[in-house]
Amino acid sequence: MIQIGQKAIQIWLVRHGQTEGNKLQILQGQDDGQLSALGVKQAEALGKRIKKENFDIVFVSDLARTKQTFELIQKHHTKQMIPNFEPLLREKHAGNIRIIIWCFVGIKFSFTQKNGCRIRS
Repeated sequence: MIQIGQKAIQIWLVRHGQTEGNKLQILQGQDDGQLSALGVKQAEALGKRIKKENFDIVFVSDLARTKQTFELIQKHHTKQMIPNFEPLLREKHAGNIRIIIWCFVGIKFSFTQKNGCRIRS
């Protein structure tokens, strides 16, 4: 909740559902991706959970995975929400990158396109 003068503004942040790339541990960056079966279930569940919430304005990234998530949420919502598709909501662009994550958190490693992930001592 953000207080601006006498008014309180509530901001909701929603991440897209799981994608096929997420399932394969692929960093998708700004590439489009489709929701997996689990991602569809996640979006549907959130849509049902927040169906009676009143949103004055909705911003959605212009990527396919976020549009698909929004549409599945909207399907259950009692009030029609008109999305503002915004490319500035995409994650930071790191180049043309589709790297599979094979490394484990907490282990020191180095990564190169040529050699992939290598554990360091």
